[in-house]
This record gives sequence, C-alpha cells and structure tokens, in this order.
Amino acid sequence: MFDGGNTTAPTRPLTPSATSIKAGQVKIVYKTTLDKDDETLTYKLYRNNQTTPIQTLDVRSTFWIQPTETFVDTGLTPGSQVAYRVEASDGTNTVVSFWTPYVTVATQDADYPTTVVADGANYFWKLNESSGTTAADTAGGNTLTLTGSTLGQAGILPGTTSATLNTATSKMTGSVSDVGPQTFSVEAWIKTTTKAGAHHRIWRPTIRPKWQL
Repeated sequence: MFDGGNTTAPTRPLTPSATSIKAGQVKIVYKTTLDKDDETLTYKLYRNNQTTPIQTLDVRSTFWIQPTETFVDTGLTPGSQVAYRVEASDGTNTVVSFWTPYVTVATQDADYPTTVVADGANYFWKLNESSGTTAADTAGGNTLTLTGSTLGQAGILPGTTSATLNTATSKMTGSVSDVGPQTFSVEAWIKTTTKAGAHHRIWRPTIRPKWQL
C-alpha cells in the first residue's frame, strides 16, 4: 500500500547493464526499484564520476509492474572506457546502485549476430548448419528440431545460410519450453515465393497451447 509519505527509503536499484555494439555509443539498461510509500521515483543515470546525470526520469513502479528503462549514451570516444550507475529518489531518500564494470566503447558497429545477442535474446537460431535436422541455439541451449525442412540454403546476409520449409506441415520445434510468457518479442526473417504475398503471425492454439509462428 502506498500512502504518499517518505518514511522509508527506496530499495537499492540493481546494477545496470551496459553494452557497446555501435561505434561511439553505449546502451544502458536498468530495472526500476520499489519504495513502500511512493509509487513514483526519480531516477538519475550517471557516467563515470560526473556529478551531472546523463538521464533523469520520473517513473511509476509497483511490485506487480516494475518497468525497465533503456538509455543510449552517444557521442563517446571510441576505445575509451566508461562505467554507469543509477540512483533512485523519493524526494527525501536517495539510494544508488553499484557501478557497472567498465565498458570499452566500440570503435565500429558490431555485426548482426552480435547485435541480436547483445539486445538480450534468450534464444537465437542462425540456421547456419549445412545439413541435418537440428539447429543450434547460439544464445542459449534450446536446440531446434526441424521437420520437413532443408538446411544449407542461401541466407539473406553474405556468408549466411537458411532453412527451407518444404511442405505446409513443416515445423521447427525447440527443446526448451518457457512457462506462460505473456509479454515477449519474436523476430524472424521469412522469404515467401508466392506472388500474392503471405501473412505471417504468431498465435496460440487453444488445444495444447503453445506459441507458434
């Protein structure tokens, strides 16, 4: 219950994560924290030992919804090292996270696979196997089993391959299930040969429910 007073301090925020995959930029991600008597807290993000925050936000957070904030720090010197911390304040009490480890600012943009993993993908199937019926997960341990599909086909990016789904019943099945995810994102590159176009969607059948593409 929130009474609007400032009798208790916010909980210390978790240490942010900081990654650099674009030249001169660092992406910082941090989760908001909780205060027993204030829903809305002021967050300030700091770089190195500077006294001026590079981001200031007022964010509402409750124990059932704790938003995650993202900030891209730009204009940095490639090859330099930076660290970040976030502080949360209810106007009276201020708590600070630990500093992130030092991050070396990228000197050039990372390739696509590196960018996908750095964005926090739980699973990532490159489909770069030349043959077979399984595809490795390069972000986690969720091996993909392919049915009615052919690996080793031309990919969209230079030096990459893909898989062709040969029939209407072709499928790709992961070896790991996530229990009841309701909020998530999925990215897939699909090429169709129909001249009329195609409609691709993610849905959840009512019988043996699982998310399908």
